[in-house]
Amino acid sequence: MSELPLQAARLLEDLLASGERALARGSSRRSKRRFTDPDSPYWALETEAREAFHGELRSAQHAGAIELGWSRFGGEAAMLEWVRLLDLTALARHLGRTTHANKVEFARTAFAPWLAQVPRLADVVARWAAGKEVRLQGPDTAADFVDAARVIARMADEPRELPVRVASRQLFRDSKRIEALVPHLDVLTSEVWPAPANHREDVLSGIGLRAAPLPFHMAGVGAVRLNRSGLRALAYEYIAVSPTQVVGYEGNPRWILSVENLTTFNMIAELDVAQNEGLVLYSGGMPSPSWRRAYATVVSSVAASLPIYHWGDIDAGGFRIAAVIAETIQPRPLLPWCMDPSHVKELDPATAEVRARMAYNAQRAGWSELATVISTMEPGRLEQEDLPIQLPLFL
Repeated sequence: MSELPLQAARLLEDLLASGERALARGSSRRSKRRFTDPDSPYWALETEAREAFHGELRSAQHAGAIELGWSRFGGEAAMLEWVRLLDLTALARHLGRTTHANKVEFARTAFAPWLAQVPRLADVVARWAAGKEVRLQGPDTAADFVDAARVIARMADEPRELPVRVASRQLFRDSKRIEALVPHLDVLTSEVWPAPANHREDVLSGIGLRAAPLPFHMAGVGAVRLNRSGLRALAYEYIAVSPTQVVGYEGNPRWILSVENLTTFNMIAELDVAQNEGLVLYSGGMPSPSWRRAYATVVSSVAASLPIYHWGDIDAGGFRIAAVIAETIQPRPLLPWCMDPSHVKELDPATAEVRARMAYNAQRAGWSELATVISTMEPGRLEQEDLPIQLPLFL
């Protein structure tokens, strides 16, 4: 096939793409290409190449895909003046292509059984229908989004955390399939639209998948009640139990503090003030559904007046984790601990987009004043481990 810029197949592909863009905009205008400019490469074609070019276009015209406009002079040797798209579907069929509209309709049909459990699919297909991509992916990837929806539906009623590769093998007979679907899972589980990118581990743990199930770490005063083992006193430095076994808590802490990172949790657990006055829980980054159920059980076992704090990274992920934890115990308030960036002298650089996500999730967590502070200061972020250990103190 000729590589000339005006070779027929390339021209027809261009008309197809232009017609699909017009359809996505809701325009009924039919794409048209003209060859009347004397500088057009069409006029530089040799006789044999031009006849082949004409032959391919006549074939598409015969298929009902395009219209051709010829010069009034020249008889059978007349020159082509214009070509116009007539029928998008016929042109796609002639080229052996599926139209974008048909792909979107296929995706819409494939998504239908999953919409009740994964409503974000409706946003994905709407974006495709508008001619836009989702994370650089179009309707050709509908099957990947369906597989991601299968994962979400599978985990929705799962009381335990599952090893991601075990779950992947069970669902797809491919131990690495779920890990390949992280971008799709991220889109479908996002709280906002368009969906920003979140950390891989946060995406998986948010639906209850990890490399290995994470115990429910507890440090401080009191005892945890387990479904099969009964009441177990919290031990120094901490105890770790299955979150699915937590059915209650007994104790009189002066505060509860959830902590995002394990290093910080371990350092806190060694302190006398934590052991004698508080209850400290390690969230494991983004808490899983089973962790959230155990956490809600513990919080519901203490007095309504007890302050509940969370300490996480001062970044987009940290505030998103805080928002998820806050939603877990609504209508009880969750209070921020050491998460005000205005109290930190040196912050790592961040983009305005990161600052906006931090403020949005601070608002979700119920921290309106902190959201305002974040919105009005220079973008910056800080990992929890960069701060010295501080704990609530009551005089």
